[in-house]
Amino acid sequence: MVIKNLIPKSIIIKNEYILSSIDKKIIKSIKISINNSIYKDSYKFKYKSQKYTLEYILAHILYIIKFSISWRSIGINIYNNIYKHYIKLNNINIFKNTYIELMNKYLKKTKNKTLKYCYTDTTFIINKRGIDFKERNKFMKNKYCNKLSLIVDNKFIPIDIKIYKGNINDSNILQQQIKYLKKYMDHINYFICDKGYCSSIIRNIFKNNNITPIIPFNNRNTKNKNKIKKLTQTEKDKYKRRIKIEHIFGNLKILNKIGVRYEKYIKNYEGLIYLYFIKKLCSI
Repeated sequence: MVIKNLIPKSIIIKNEYILSSIDKKIIKSIKISINNSIYKDSYKFKYKSQKYTLEYILAHILYIIKFSISWRSIGINIYNNIYKHYIKLNNINIFKNTYIELMNKYLKKTKNKTLKYCYTDTTFIINKRGIDFKERNKFMKNKYCNKLSLIVDNKFIPIDIKIYKGNINDSNILQQQIKYLKKYMDHINYFICDKGYCSSIIRNIFKNNNITPIIPFNNRNTKNKNKIKKLTQTEKDKYKRRIKIEHIFGNLKILNKIGVRYEKYIKNYEGLIYLYFIKKLCSI
């Protein structure tokens, strides 16, 4: 799984895999972020220690994400070097910044119209080899895990991505994430979540920002049937589309490299998540 030819417009990878137009678009976007960073001169062969071009490095990283393979699978002679470059770039948030830049361009292009309906949910990420930022959760057989939380727009493009320890309640997660959505609040009309987010605090935050929360009521401790609250039929119709965020998690979990945490440090795993969603953004 080693790149045979290194031509910027046509990078060919072993097994007859040729970088797609989307892959080239991703590489171009990441290169822009790198050229605006402290490493802008690190990949211009100014140093004798440089072995590979930036395109060569990024192509291998994308290949790992696409086929959900281990770092070693790209070749015993190069994987260590490629991984070191991934760590180097990820430490200065190159992949996160690239995603944010692409997402801002996407929202500008849509004129924020896709923010009218926003959805959120979390999913458990099983921890296999991580040593930091982890906690046990009884709903995951008391295993160490993390929670991946997404807030998506009406086209189910994530506008905010966060990773938390596995023992944090969904309601507390949303309270933290909402702080980062202030610049979008004026464009959001409806915010749709499952009953795990049902709390007076969450509902009041939305109402104070003129946002209608569509959250099923948690009536678990309600003994009087006359006091049981339910969504209206209109709210139920809007709530049905929330299932698509579950599909996002389902597609993510198929990829073993992303759906399970094998990275030692959470920062390195976070970079893979942003790379995964960069591809989703570039595919629009």
